[in-house]
Amino acid sequence: MKKMSIQTSSLNFNVTGSGNPTAILNDNTVVEIETDKLSIDNEQQFKIHNDTISFLAKCIKTDGQISPCIVIPLTDNKYQIVDGRHRFLAVKEAGLPFVKCIIRNDLATDKVAYKKVQLTTNLARNNDYLPSELAYGYKELQKLGYTRQQMSMETDTDEKKIYRYIRLNNLIKPLLDMTDNEKIPVLAAVELSYLSENEQTKLFEFLLNNTSCKVSFKIAKALKKDFANYEYYFWHFDYDNYIVNNPTNDFSDTETDNLSAVSDTKEEKAEERVNKENTESSLTSEQLSVSPAVEKTRQTDADTIQVIAPENISLSDRSIIAKTVITATRIDYYIIREFFDANDCYTYLKKNYSFLSCVGGKTDGCKVSYDFHTAHNMFSIKVNSTTYIMQYKILERIVRQYIREHYTTDDIVKIIKVGVRK
Repeated sequence: MKKMSIQTSSLNFNVTGSGNPTAILNDNTVVEIETDKLSIDNEQQFKIHNDTISFLAKCIKTDGQISPCIVIPLTDNKYQIVDGRHRFLAVKEAGLPFVKCIIRNDLATDKVAYKKVQLTTNLARNNDYLPSELAYGYKELQKLGYTRQQMSMETDTDEKKIYRYIRLNNLIKPLLDMTDNEKIPVLAAVELSYLSENEQTKLFEFLLNNTSCKVSFKIAKALKKDFANYEYYFWHFDYDNYIVNNPTNDFSDTETDNLSAVSDTKEEKAEERVNKENTESSLTSEQLSVSPAVEKTRQTDADTIQVIAPENISLSDRSIIAKTVITATRIDYYIIREFFDANDCYTYLKKNYSFLSCVGGKTDGCKVSYDFHTAHNMFSIKVNSTTYIMQYKILERIVRQYIREHYTTDDIVKIIKVGVRK
């Protein structure tokens, strides 16, 4: 990247009121601009990270703003930030009245140059952004005619790493979100990017319904070579035996550089932390039906049922329960977007909704009343004249089964895109 020669002699220059600068500024001159005269480019695809702002604000309070923002002039003596959104917001959080900036008049009229500066400066700080954001950034530079060698020089990033990030653009949105959330290591995600869209959709649906299954780099390699037997690799995969029988496959781990968001060691530890509840949450109705003890229902009174398994409830009432809980908590978003397992759902509901109750509501024309804290770790809901009492883990299974049976891939992508209504 071309290094700027910053002139510091004009650090105290203020742009105020409607006046124009009295000095002739070149593109390397640093000036101080009032915070209320600066705005952020809302069309920029890179997200704002609040933790970064808080960290920078603390540094700025101690040492001042060291690195200036890059801005372009707008009308009425206002300026738009091309590079430095986090620094600008950190200065505001620190309570300072002025932001150090470099005014780039040339970028105001050259949109291609504007985008190049915006992309390269953001990508040069690649530790601040999610894999999906870096994937987008490098892909956009590629569209602007950059080679990987040029991108590497501009952003000080290894060419192999750039290639891998660009590959992530071939992932379907749900799998890319799992990569951002560190549910899938980045190196594994690169391998999955070679699967067809249909294969990726099948894999996502499988992972959504089997939360104890984790995608490691080795499993992703196997899926890339032989997706037809994808379930086998999660339940019965013997890596050492696979290598013996498939000596031509390259399963080398020599490329496990900083691009890997989660190491295989962490993946193994994560699997060990999955307890019995997670396994139960992934059982199918057929698997549950072979266990008569689990099917048992305890009738506490004429209109109240203590639920031992989802199958104790009629399909229509299960649907009503799932819809009611999803509407009240948006737990479907967290199951899909954050990939919550049974323990995560329990923690989320207990933390945020333990005191939530409703009397006299309606779902699909049925009268419903519910209480998220009927007793310790228990949820109760009355559908018409029948009251069901169950543990959170049973409730989680009902909701997950409803998502599995009723949500299309388009529904899932829409939920991820829209997010949670505040």
